[in-house]
Amino acid sequence: MILIWGVDNFGIWIFLISVPAMLNFFNFNFTQAAVQEMTHFHTKGQVNKVKEIFQNSLVILMLNVLIFTIVILIFYFFSNFNLSAIENLPVNEFNIILLLLILSFYLDIISNSIMANVLQFQGKLYIEIYINNALDFISKLSIILTGIFFESLIYAALLFFIICILKSIIFIYYYYLNKIYLVFSLRKSSIKGVKKLFKLSLGHSAEMYKYKSAPKDWVCK
Repeated sequence: MILIWGVDNFGIWIFLISVPAMLNFFNFNFTQAAVQEMTHFHTKGQVNKVKEIFQNSLVILMLNVLIFTIVILIFYFFSNFNLSAIENLPVNEFNIILLLLILSFYLDIISNSIMANVLQFQGKLYIEIYINNALDFISKLSIILTGIFFESLIYAALLFFIICILKSIIFIYYYYLNKIYLVFSLRKSSIKGVKKLFKLSLGHSAEMYKYKSAPKDWVCK
């Protein structure tokens, strides 16, 4: 990307792509706890319990997206973007690129938090891995090659957004192939179920954070 887009555009792109990643700190991981619970009850043949957990995870996801949206709005309206990394980028281009990247991030949250759950709790994680790896490679390669034909990073962001849409469509396709008895509904959701899943998710996230932040020698032991 440095060779084709140049150092300046590369620096701008790295900065902009890191903004959604930084905001991802406020996107709590409720997926894994839901998948584990769904897997547990699926193996026992408790269909209604799996449906209940899936629908409770939808409620938590909506609340999480709401909180994430509030954080984004606060960040956008109260942050100072007068940074040297983007001083040569016109304001209108900056707004368009940032909007496309954040929308892409939303699509990624939805596809990985809902659609991928259906694959994971049935032991079909390999499908998700193949899709993510293939499209990630295509996305990076396409963004690099886009610099041959265009000078504005808007086209790179637009291409990134289009590939995220494609990924969501593919996950939706696999969802309908593998959904078995799961449906998009909130009929079986409950405040009690949401609270329980929320507590399990916090514990899981804490364990993941503990593992990631631990010293390497501690992890090896």
